Amino acid sequence: MSTIYTESPSLRSAPYSAPSPVKSPFWLIVEDLRLVFDFRTSLPGIILPLMPWQSGRLDELDPSYPNLRDLFLQSLLLLAQASFILLTLLCLLLLILCILLPIFIPPTILYFCIVSIYCPIFVVGNFLICRLLDGAQDEPLQMGISPNARLPDESEKWFFINGISTGKHWLQSNLDRLAMTFQREITGIQNPTKGILFDLIECLIQRDLNYATSDIRRGRAHLRAALDSPSVHKVVLLLHSQGGIEGAAIIDWLLSTAASPSLAKLEVYTFGNAARHFNNPLRLPSPPPPTPDGSAQHPLLPAPDPAPERIIRHIEHYANTGDFVAQIGVLRFAPRGARQRDPRTPFCGAVFERPATGHLLNQHYLDPMFAMSEGVVAEGNAFMDAWVEAGVGDDGEGRARCGDGVAKKPLVQVKTLSRLWGYRNGGTPGV
Repeated sequence: MSTIYTESPSLRSAPYSAPSPVKSPFWLIVEDLRLVFDFRTSLPGIILPLMPWQSGRLDELDPSYPNLRDLFLQSLLLLAQASFILLTLLCLLLLILCILLPIFIPPTILYFCIVSIYCPIFVVGNFLICRLLDGAQDEPLQMGISPNARLPDESEKWFFINGISTGKHWLQSNLDRLAMTFQREITGIQNPTKGILFDLIECLIQRDLNYATSDIRRGRAHLRAALDSPSVHKVVLLLHSQGGIEGAAIIDWLLSTAASPSLAKLEVYTFGNAARHFNNPLRLPSPPPPTPDGSAQHPLLPAPDPAPERIIRHIEHYANTGDFVAQIGVLRFAPRGARQRDPRTPFCGAVFERPATGHLLNQHYLDPMFAMSEGVVAEGNAFMDAWVEAGVGDDGEGRARCGDGVAKKPLVQVKTLSRLWGYRNGGTPGV
């Protein structure tokens, strides 16, 4: 059953209440580790189902040589990094034992000699394998260009930030599939992989310590340049997985440095978002218009309730229910149904939830949500054609849910609520 949760922002003031204690970054990391443990049974849902491969060689698990090579290299990194982490933990344990029991000093010295040989080999090997996966970081940005694309529209700029464990080849596959889907030129801002385990550690650092890694700084430079350009009237940012964490950090920076008219150009769409927050404040209301005779509104008359509007006008999140990354990200922190928005972790944007597993962008998100037929996106699929019950709940959060035969609100199709769907095949949705 597909589920959609939309926003209904309100400017009505709420009574003041003392905020809950702010958690330290250490406890945020502990909380994230607990989330990983709580949803551990969903870990296979990252790569399942293994089939079908509707986009052929562009699907991540299609048995082509580049895909198999990347899977093999990622497996090598996983084994090497797991052994390195275990050896490091054992080093710490032996150091503690040496302090408490001097009898452990001789074996500890022998162990450290072995580790001193292994560590340089690991560091060099890890670097070389990552270089094979990512390519040189000083190379030009990768682009996705569809053979059926219309002439480039210089007034629009589309960017994509990839997710976890995505090397140069899978990034290009993502860009090519996105370009085919929306028939636009897509610029890739590479989030280079460092291996599955080290990528997860980097996620914790970015998500809980708010540390801006080099790819985040590179991304915000490109976004800011596009938003500030007077010839660009629309900037679309597509994010997947860890790219959602990086996109949230970029948006936080833009909100503090860019002017509201520039940010009004921005639209954001995420898939399997791993972020724990996604900010999008309300705009300050415009002053009431003058009366017909030119005078200001009478001060004793009640002011009209201004229509609220977010600074970023359009944010949409797409998530599979059984996607482990989405479960500890958007599906965990976005307000849904009766769950109220947590002011400590604001998560803005409509959430489109599909009842399925899988975390891979092409194979598990784009293939079922934007199914292709003869080189273009088909006019319908099971997800976009699903009928949902749309409306706004009493908690102030919008809610749309598949009808169960007893509909209390009007039924609409997912495709009528999804703005991203309007961009398929080079189209442009309404304002």
